[in-house]
Amino acid sequence: MRNSHFYRPWLFFSFAALLPLSASAEKNTNDIYVSVDSFSYSEPAPIDQLIDNFEGPEPDSGEVAFTFNQAEIGANFGKWQVGVFTRYDYLLEFNSDTVELFYRDSNDLPFPINRTYNVNIEPNHIEAEGIGVGYQFVVTPSLTITPRLNYLKADAATRGFLRGEIIANEDGDYEGELVLDYIYEEDILLDREQESISGEGFSLDVAAQWQIAKNWTLNAYLKDYYSEIYWDDVTFTQARANTNTVTFDDEGRLDSIPVLSGREGFRDFTQTLPQRGKLVVNHQMTSVMSVSAQIDHVEEYVYSRLAWQANWGGWGIASGYQFETEAFDLAFTSKYFSLKLIADSTDVEEAHTLGLSMNVSIPVF
Repeated sequence: MRNSHFYRPWLFFSFAALLPLSASAEKNTNDIYVSVDSFSYSEPAPIDQLIDNFEGPEPDSGEVAFTFNQAEIGANFGKWQVGVFTRYDYLLEFNSDTVELFYRDSNDLPFPINRTYNVNIEPNHIEAEGIGVGYQFVVTPSLTITPRLNYLKADAATRGFLRGEIIANEDGDYEGELVLDYIYEEDILLDREQESISGEGFSLDVAAQWQIAKNWTLNAYLKDYYSEIYWDDVTFTQARANTNTVTFDDEGRLDSIPVLSGREGFRDFTQTLPQRGKLVVNHQMTSVMSVSAQIDHVEEYVYSRLAWQANWGGWGIASGYQFETEAFDLAFTSKYFSLKLIADSTDVEEAHTLGLSMNVSIPVF
């Protein structure tokens, strides 16, 4: 069965397609805007194969997969910005042994006898709606800093870990011990009945722009630089499986576990969201063309990018290449509209990286 967690972000693409194609990349002092941002990446396997629980060709080595998505409508008035948004974030960290274990299990492949698999999976997921308020501080004529405080009301989350060791014995069974501790809205491991949960909290974003020299600028952006989401009576499970017949069913859930001890219930929990950041150095080569170097990060994972951009009046085109994900991006801008597409393959089923950004800006006089 396909994992629905990785389908929901594509609703953002449908929403983006409905937006009028008459917006702007240029910032107006007073404007109303609509923006959509969606970016998904899977390091060990194509996104489609990850959704299918690694069914298909042997995956590459890798330890992270994520999808970050946000749709927002708001307004800029002078130095103030106010926006209402909905967001869907999912960061999944794991190790190479875990990828191989799930790959072999999903494809009914034999396991090496007496090979020890060190299992480690750590999800960090949230679905939330909220409102953000930002203010631009002019520190010097060449430097501005814009902090933004976001209030979030969340109704879905997954946070915790599954760790342990599994060994395949000569009979083809698994021996080992697994430790599970996580909070959730939907239990995807032990199939506990789904509960309604609710959390609220805040996050802080910070943006900065610095005119280093006449033709050089530096832009920095930190997303969820600091965050805390408070969950009251959220569902949780703590369990330990110690057995010689640990298996996974067709939906990736733990199955056939004779010795399973632990507890499940409700508890208070404070969730911290993954930190993300971007640093861009831009050089204006001519009155029309510029080049830039960019560093993005998601937690400790760092991605570098080179790009160029050309502008003619109110129109522009830009393209870039991200080295670690091997993804190309292409962007078009007009006076009131910008659109950016990102992919590492023209075949969606083979893509490890997919992204879309769209911004519509309507000036207010």
